[in-house]
Amino acid sequence: MKYTRIKKQWLGLLANVYRLDQDKEVQTRMFRYFVQEDDFSRGYYRLNRNGLLLIKKGFVWDGPSGPTYDSPDSMRASLVHDVFYDMIRKGRLPKGARKLADQELRRIAIADGMWHWRANLWYQMVRHFGAGSAR
Repeated sequence: MKYTRIKKQWLGLLANVYRLDQDKEVQTRMFRYFVQEDDFSRGYYRLNRNGLLLIKKGFVWDGPSGPTYDSPDSMRASLVHDVFYDMIRKGRLPKGARKLADQELRRIAIADGMWHWRANLWYQMVRHFGAGSAR
């Protein structure tokens, strides 16, 4: 996955933000839902009913949050998770999809080589503290 790290000023602090440098397709377990930006030529993602998520080049996300750090085994999971939370905030996925979005975070992180204990801790933290980010 190709992305660029961008330093951004936030609340007086320097923070990392990432920009996707190429389109990315990810097979997820977010079945039954179909989400397309109103005009996909100007939007950044699409979710097919079979769970295939397409994220277009240029999408910007804040990387891994919580008790983790920015590492190769956390970047794809954080990208997919941030897209799902964006869909929930915009009303394109129901609020009830948040648990599945969090489960996808853990599943993708483990698939990308993250230690199970670290992925489980990250999952537990987003379950307990992530609700505000999906509003």
